[in-house]
Amino acid sequence: AADDEHILDGTPQQVELHAGDGIKPLIFYNARKPGIHLIKVDASDPSKVISGAKFSIRSVAGDYGPEEFVTDAKGEIDLSKLPVGAYVVTELSCPGYIVDEAQRIIQLDGNENAQFVFTNSKLPSLRLTKTSSDGTPLEGVSFRLAKVEDGSRYLDRTASSSGEIVWEGLAPGVYSLVETSTLD
Repeated sequence: AADDEHILDGTPQQVELHAGDGIKPLIFYNARKPGIHLIKVDASDPSKVISGAKFSIRSVAGDYGPEEFVTDAKGEIDLSKLPVGAYVVTELSCPGYIVDEAQRIIQLDGNENAQFVFTNSKLPSLRLTKTSSDGTPLEGVSFRLAKVEDGSRYLDRTASSSGEIVWEGLAPGVYSLVETSTLD
């Protein structure tokens, strides 16, 4: 093929020529190279796209990648002019969301553009409200949040004037919550 958008058609054609036949046309058809269009959305609201998610894309045959790509402001990665073959698409990171660890494998043939939609759920949050026995918020009370499975990652916080502490972007799991200091 004369350009990088088409697949070379290496299939030989045969023609039988006889005197007086004139010009006989031979036509070689070239398929367009395939592409991948990836869209990243929020699982709780599929109309909300997610930018900044990182993916690895490689061919199974090893003739492409692995290459890393990041979703744009529209939550998309658009690749064209890929070699024909099977591709593995893996999500590497997604700030503020739980990474979808499933790999997608797809066979791409000429003239095809595959579309993938990856959905992610937000990382969990925890809101604690500390009140006195009469129900008024208590400011200045401290708590320690630790993930039970490793117990070493402490997230110490102190209650605000509204008596609240919010931990955002937590990894899914089981946590231990302990009051570490209180008011007189």
